[in-house]
Amino acid sequence: MDWQEFVAALPERERVAIGFMVEGKTLRDAAHRLGVSDSTMRDSKRNVAGKILDFMGFDILVQVQRQPQWKDGLDATRERLACRVERRHL
Repeated sequence: MDWQEFVAALPERERVAIGFMVEGKTLRDAAHRLGVSDSTMRDSKRNVAGKILDFMGFDILVQVQRQPQWKDGLDATRERLACRVERRHL
């Protein structure tokens, strides 16, 4: 199952919560749109979080925060070039 299928299978309130968070809006905005309380939207957010963990695995938060390996090589190359330039000016 891919992400679109996962989201499509969620109840409307949870889909709205995800949509508003992705757009940088608050759960309070989502609650107003749906006509529910803020605490109801917080519960929906918790439900979504649990479902995402089930769907993507317990280590998903570690994976999304990890810097991609290709970027390590790029950063190392930039640092090496910066050192060369710095040595030339000494």
